Amino acid sequence: MVKKVYIIGHRNPDTDSIVSATAYARLKQLLGHSEYVAARAGKLAPQTEYIFRRFKLDPPEYIPDLLPKTEYYMSDKYIAVDQDVSLWKAVDKMVSTNASVLPVVDKNGKILLENNESNRQSHTVLKETSADLLTIALEKVVTNGTGTAAQFGGMGVAGKTGTSQNTRDLLFTGYTPYLTACIWTGYDDNLNIGGNINHTALWSNIMAQIHEAKGYGAAALQISGDIVPCSVCTKSGKLAVSGLCDADPEGSKVETYYFANGTQPTETCDCHTKLKICTASGKVAGANCPASSVQEVVYRIVPSLSGNISASADGSLSASGAATSEDANKYFETVERPYAVTEELLKDVCT
Repeated sequence: MVKKVYIIGHRNPDTDSIVSATAYARLKQLLGHSEYVAARAGKLAPQTEYIFRRFKLDPPEYIPDLLPKTEYYMSDKYIAVDQDVSLWKAVDKMVSTNASVLPVVDKNGKILLENNESNRQSHTVLKETSADLLTIALEKVVTNGTGTAAQFGGMGVAGKTGTSQNTRDLLFTGYTPYLTACIWTGYDDNLNIGGNINHTALWSNIMAQIHEAKGYGAAALQISGDIVPCSVCTKSGKLAVSGLCDADPEGSKVETYYFANGTQPTETCDCHTKLKICTASGKVAGANCPASSVQEVVYRIVPSLSGNISASADGSLSASGAATSEDANKYFETVERPYAVTEELLKDVCT
């Protein structure tokens, strides 16, 4: 009989924890490891229950208590540490002995993981371009997101921070061109950890020392040549037009997005346009307006609005589904009208 291997998130699991455990267990099963099973160590939140009902999936098995025990196999052939040694000392021993892994055995002494090249197998689980796009997104988390403290020594770092409900757990999983590591901080009694621990800085400190000890020099994360950067208008989702999208009344709406080659947008933005406005009257310039008083101003063409609300270029509105005409008018008046090309604007020509 094959023994089950449970994949469990943290205690008091939020949706991220439950969904991640479920997805990882399913991935292992698809790779031929049927013994992997998703589980949970706490009660499902209502929003998490809804997701599983919505997609007609069984929630992970509930395990009320866990008594994990890992014994390290002692032999001249293996580099190992005592099961009660701290993580810091275990990592220090790996660095000092240049070991990639420490052997892990079950309670019967069977080796589950050992540093043996012949036992290693590789599987393609993501297309290279998909992995590249994930790296680009996760690198932004470290360069200008919630994981900035994970940076060290000019090294390329990508990763994702995580926080459970009521700040009981703080996590960061990140990788460099050389190594991948995850850090968790929290209390055994599941109390609120507060805001005095910078777990990403701890990750950075540990990783910096490991990289230095192994002689890993600063390097950028590698992206394949099949990724294409494009300047995209965030209002239309199409290729940005210079002089229009970057001159939006609320400021530039141009962002650099990355696409797998062949999937990038090919159409140009159709939601921005320029009108000649008389600076003296604030109206559309007429034939009698002196050239010195005429200025080109960028406006938006508004083919559709949020949710089930739609508007035509003349400003007329319609609503369907849960949205009401009142919703439509409120949205248009507060969000779009000051910047939109409307019939009223076009008819009000300066004389």
